[in-house]
Amino acid sequence: MMSKNTPYQAGKVSIGLRYKRPPPPLTQDEERIQNILLGSKPSIFSELKATIKFIVGILIFLAIILFLNGAKSV
Repeated sequence: MMSKNTPYQAGKVSIGLRYKRPPPPLTQDEERIQNILLGSKPSIFSELKATIKFIVGILIFLAIILFLNGAKSV
């Protein structure tokens, strides 16, 4: 019978024999997918935050387009 190599052997006690690393934290996308699959509604704050990020991204994109069009006409 094979046994796992434990980091510490203290006589009869095997320290760390059943240790499992915790899973990494969920990303925002993973949380959103999990909430959709579980059927739970997202909080108003998270939806507002996502909407604000989207609007800011669009405004930055439009500002870049306007800047580039203004630079060409000079």
